[in-house]
Amino acid sequence: MANDLKITSSVEAIINDSKSVGGKTYTIKEADKNVGSSSGIYTQEYSAADSVKYTGIVNVTTFTAIGDSAFEGTPTTLGAAPSQAKGLFVKVDSQTGNARTVDVELTLTGTHTAVTNPTDSDGAVTLTGGTTTLKVVLARLLSGEGCAIPLSDADGSGLPIANIKIKDSGYVNNTAESTVTAVLIGD
Repeated sequence: MANDLKITSSVEAIINDSKSVGGKTYTIKEADKNVGSSSGIYTQEYSAADSVKYTGIVNVTTFTAIGDSAFEGTPTTLGAAPSQAKGLFVKVDSQTGNARTVDVELTLTGTHTAVTNPTDSDGAVTLTGGTTTLKVVLARLLSGEGCAIPLSDADGSGLPIANIKIKDSGYVNNTAESTVTAVLIGD
């Protein structure tokens, strides 16, 4: 029997406004009536032997793969890192120093072909030769914030953990530090 990785997510858009009545200002918050709120569950199978949790101070100021080298000293590590991740969780537990974000980036690499006929009837452009690298910042987290992100390749496998990166660009040893929990689950 396979193990289940379940990621529960929700989104809620809030409209913030203020109103003055009798010389007093009131803050008004209400759900956005266009989108409201939504939630759901995403499920994949994973190998229990290939899941890891890191907790420690992120001491890298440029994007670095999530692992021991992205943390100061030796982070608390539970489990074994997968080669590919199907799920990612990152939370900024606390910070010292100035408020700033801890950023999570995903690097995707693939082959492409060059433009051969930019006026195809379907509007498609064909590329030829080479590799494309796309870097996407998945999250910019402040202290206390966290997110869970499902990851999958086209065949349902996970994405290489070497391509899942983290940084605290404002890190200063003993002055501005972010304690982070990062979980990678996969195969």
